[in-house]
Amino acid sequence: MILKITDHAMVRFYERVAGLPVERLRAALAADLARAARAAGQIGASHYAVKRDGVTFVVDNGVVLTVLAPEMKAVSLAAFSRALAETGALR
Repeated sequence: MILKITDHAMVRFYERVAGLPVERLRAALAADLARAARAAGQIGASHYAVKRDGVTFVVDNGVVLTVLAPEMKAVSLAAFSRALAETGALR
């Protein structure tokens, strides 16, 4: 049997065993993206992407859903939102 590892378990491993300061990194990332979030809010956008240093952060209703590395092909936000809606992830 091949054991599967959840994302939650991996994050806890990084935090508790490898010593990665996950919550400090989360807070730093949120602070870094706050300006873009405020700008999006001012124009009433709830689905948007933030590109920073070549990295794309996909945001939906105030939640960063995924992070795309520079070499990854970005899909349109509309297509991404449709796919999430179809899977029920936006409920």
